[in-house]
Amino acid sequence: MNTIYIITGIMFTLLLILVFKIKKQNNLLSNNTYFILTLSLLVGYILELVMYFLSTTAINNIILEIYTKLYLIFIICWSSIFSVYTFLLSKKDDEYNKKIMILYALLTVTSSVAIIMLPLNITYTNRIILTGNAINFLKILITCMLSILYIRTVLSNKIINTIKANYIYVALIILTIVSFLEIKYQLNIVTTILLFVTYLIFLTIENPALKEYEIINNLRLRALKANTNKTNFLSNMSHELRTPLTSIISSIDEIKSYNLPQEIKDNLNDIIDSSNSLLDIVGNVIEINKIENKVYDLKEKNYDIRDVVEKLIKLNTKKYSKENVVFKYSVSDNTPSNLFGDKTKIKEIINNILDNSFKYTNKGSISLTINSVLDNDICNLIIEIKDTGIGIKSEDLNKIFNGNDIDNDINGNVNRDGLGLLVSKDLVNLLNGTIIVSSYYGSGSVFTINIPQKLKNELEIVEQTNTTKFNNKKVLLVDDDRLNNRILKRLLKIYNIELDTCERGIECIDKINNGEQYDLILMDIMMPDINGVDTLKKLKSNKHFNTKVIALTADALSTSRNKYLKAGFTDYLAKPFKKEELEEKLKNLLGE
Repeated sequence: MNTIYIITGIMFTLLLILVFKIKKQNNLLSNNTYFILTLSLLVGYILELVMYFLSTTAINNIILEIYTKLYLIFIICWSSIFSVYTFLLSKKDDEYNKKIMILYALLTVTSSVAIIMLPLNITYTNRIILTGNAINFLKILITCMLSILYIRTVLSNKIINTIKANYIYVALIILTIVSFLEIKYQLNIVTTILLFVTYLIFLTIENPALKEYEIINNLRLRALKANTNKTNFLSNMSHELRTPLTSIISSIDEIKSYNLPQEIKDNLNDIIDSSNSLLDIVGNVIEINKIENKVYDLKEKNYDIRDVVEKLIKLNTKKYSKENVVFKYSVSDNTPSNLFGDKTKIKEIINNILDNSFKYTNKGSISLTINSVLDNDICNLIIEIKDTGIGIKSEDLNKIFNGNDIDNDINGNVNRDGLGLLVSKDLVNLLNGTIIVSSYYGSGSVFTINIPQKLKNELEIVEQTNTTKFNNKKVLLVDDDRLNNRILKRLLKIYNIELDTCERGIECIDKINNGEQYDLILMDIMMPDINGVDTLKKLKSNKHFNTKVIALTADALSTSRNKYLKAGFTDYLAKPFKKEELEEKLKNLLGE
């Protein structure tokens, strides 16, 4: 019966080794250690089988003692390998892992020498009874190793995956119970229990499906961390670039009002154009971030597409004036003037594609044509941008909206930057539209965009376009940038607003605590000494404070608005902002 029992254990162990090797495993120290664990288990069963045959035959006791001590050494080896395996699950530092493996290797060698040297007594009754110092030493050693593993597993619970930790606990509990039973009653079931624990590990920790899930989960966590890092980077980049660019553009606009020679004014216009181009790039990156995070910041209002196009062209007059290239645009007469939608995003789409056309058209013509198809209260804007540029290779047509650079110059020396096109494609999708491109390599390209827009009642539009005045309204501007203060003073002057200013958060707090009353506070976020968020917290600690506060910041990422609203701000305004954006905020917060 015992023979069948042992042979069955050998077969199960061989099956475990076979299944483990068939399944594709990562080349990790923990995986390799587990495989050695299974091999040592096979050695133990073979030793057990040999010992069984030796105990049933008339053989020299010395030989039986040698084989028995080899079996005891197997137990030490298996316990050491299991200990190393447990350590590997909880510690990712390779240098530390190597030290642990060396330590347990030395422990195994010294313990094996001790077992060989210490006396062992073999007593025959109805079964084999093992006693002596060798057995006592083994008992002490196994108890110490199990205790260390318990402590290690508890301390590493935060490091080890929770599921893994639970399985290790179960394995340790089983080994502990069996060890104590073996010590007291010598049940001779050690190898079988080791097999059970090894199978438990294979079906749980070493389960390929479970490990794949763990890998996927780790990748997901890494991706989330990377996305957070990216968002933080973009936020910092946005602030670091937009703030000085806003100051540059505003300062030059102010300088241009002086009586200067035309040559100097032309140079100043070049600086403004370059600064605006850089702002466009920053804006595109931020826009992609918004879309990726599914934070859709749609600002729908009534507009006339003709005004949008004319302002866009006027703003980019110099950029759209290119030698040997004729630029023309038209809006069909049947296109309504009472459209309702996000005109800013439509302008951005047109601007990005026009930029692309001018960049890759050196001679010929570029045309912007806008038509419309009416369907009840929906107007389908048909925007067509056609150029005679270098065109796009047929194999690259499906790549241009992926945000990748495309080697697309006929002369082989120009790369097509797809960032603007990627943003345009995403914005068109956001507006429930379509964009199609057709191109003949060497002859030019045609971009056709279809965007559905609502129609607004004409009477309602007339009522909304009346100039708003905010008489007797008092606003406090808190900003350490004096240039921004001057700009906002000029903007707010037209609304008959009484404006007060300060450059520090602590000054704002003092004004409020001294009883100053305001209808609205415009609060810059990045300030010395105390930032805007902390300033607002201190203001709200005053139970009498109930003033509306707008956050002014160059942080224009998708998550920024929600972040500042959660911080207690009434609204949020990203720098650089347009006069229309400021006016909209004033209407919402100061309107009667």
